[in-house]
Amino acid sequence: MKEFLLGSEDKLKFSILDENSPQMHGDIALRFFQHEEAKYWYSLVRKETSEKPDLLNTLGIIDGIQGNFKQATEHIYQALEIDLKLEGKDSLQVARDYNNLGVFYQNQGKLGKAANYVKLALKITIKLCGKINLRAANCYNNLGCIYLEEGNLKKAAKYVKQALEIDCKLYGKSHSSLAIYSSNLGRIYQEQGDLAKGAKLIKRALDIDLKLYGEYHPNMSKNYNILGLMYHAQKDDEQAAKHLKLALKTDLKLLGKNHIKIATRYNNLGSIYQSQGHLKEAFKWMHEALKINIKLLGENHPNVATGYNHLGTIYQKQGNFEQAVENAKKALKIRIELFGNYHPSVARVHNNLGTIYQEQGNVEQAAKSFTQALGVFLKVNGANHLKAANLCHHLGQIYQFHGELGKAAKYIHQGLQINIQHYGEYHSRVAEDYKNLGLICRKQGKLKQAGNYIKKALKINIKIFSDNHPCVVRDCEDLGMVYQEQGKLGKALDYTKQALRSSIVTYGIHHPEVATINSNLQKLKSLFPTSEVKTTTLLKRQGKSTGRGALS
Repeated sequence: MKEFLLGSEDKLKFSILDENSPQMHGDIALRFFQHEEAKYWYSLVRKETSEKPDLLNTLGIIDGIQGNFKQATEHIYQALEIDLKLEGKDSLQVARDYNNLGVFYQNQGKLGKAANYVKLALKITIKLCGKINLRAANCYNNLGCIYLEEGNLKKAAKYVKQALEIDCKLYGKSHSSLAIYSSNLGRIYQEQGDLAKGAKLIKRALDIDLKLYGEYHPNMSKNYNILGLMYHAQKDDEQAAKHLKLALKTDLKLLGKNHIKIATRYNNLGSIYQSQGHLKEAFKWMHEALKINIKLLGENHPNVATGYNHLGTIYQKQGNFEQAVENAKKALKIRIELFGNYHPSVARVHNNLGTIYQEQGNVEQAAKSFTQALGVFLKVNGANHLKAANLCHHLGQIYQFHGELGKAAKYIHQGLQINIQHYGEYHSRVAEDYKNLGLICRKQGKLKQAGNYIKKALKINIKIFSDNHPCVVRDCEDLGMVYQEQGKLGKALDYTKQALRSSIVTYGIHHPEVATINSNLQKLKSLFPTSEVKTTTLLKRQGKSTGRGALS
């Protein structure tokens, strides 16, 4: 978090203090991550004089690192009040305070407020220092991170790229902040689905940090962690585990076993084991993380809520739905107490409860939880957030399964509009939405609309994946069925043949899916005169060599 805040680092570096002064003791403790000790010494300094905005900012930063964002915000507001009185509204001190308020509001999920404060900081900074300076770059980076969390990936990329450009102009290609901005841009590319580009930027950040700091530095562990999670998103869990263990090794050397970062690393390793199906191993890591967080932070803390949430997902995977619900509800209770009902993290737990209830077969409770999650996201982030699109998808599936096709179509269409806005037309999620709308229309008897939607899905999937892919196979198969139901047997035959050809290349000739499509094709052919039907040479040969009926 510290890299996003504007503090009083220069004053700490160059101030001449009595080596036995409380200020000096506090500064030393802070540099060694001894936050409670630093707070103790700084509280002694505050007793001498209350009007120390630099000190108030430092106390705010410590509170933020410890997860106490409300207290952090109070400290920054106190600093802002003093700076406005002493320095006036157009000063770098006031810009610093606005920036730091933005960061802490972001951590509380108040993204609109966060963006407004950082923009105020940026405006003052540009007015006083011009566009090309480190403070402006920091503000651009912070705006990028806020928009990333909001799901506005285009704006996020725009602002972080501006930060990178400024840093390159000022310092060239080997500066510490360049590593931070490269890492953040990598995360944005990851969210956009461009994992290769994302990984390249994270590796660039790692190279810079390795040259500047050596192997054992907090920035190294942070980037190992991000890269590990990126490999996890690419389904390369071997590389994911390798990098997450490097992050853990670095942090253990720097921080010891009892630290909140260690708990985070344990959680991430648990997620890898969970995705591999090693649920006992996953539970072990995540339970250890929860114990550390409760010991260090107390029961009522965001990290503890996250721990309960993680354990809930493992119990869900094990089929222990009672324990899954219990842990998710613990997480929900903590987050509501900390953040109120309308916060992104509250929405995420409602969403998780929805998936548990859905898997349990409790459709009514699932719909209720997903609707609550959607309501929170819409209130906090507006109608065009990617998480809202995911929730619309879940609700659409539930109502589709329940036979409430009008409601299902409404939610899927809402999700489609959000996905198009974020990803453009040619994206797998957009194709999936078109496909689901097509299947709903088919059930409703709206066959023309069904065909149009599924054709859109097919066009996207061919462009993304090529002609031979499971999605293309299913789209062609479904289009064949829609045209058959419309009585357009020629088109039905064409698409079913295309499905068969793609399935053979995709799965191999002996796959059950190939047999199913071929069976459908033979039934379809039986509706035509014999003279109109041909069997391909390749499939005749295959039929002879295997002794099975030829596929055509």
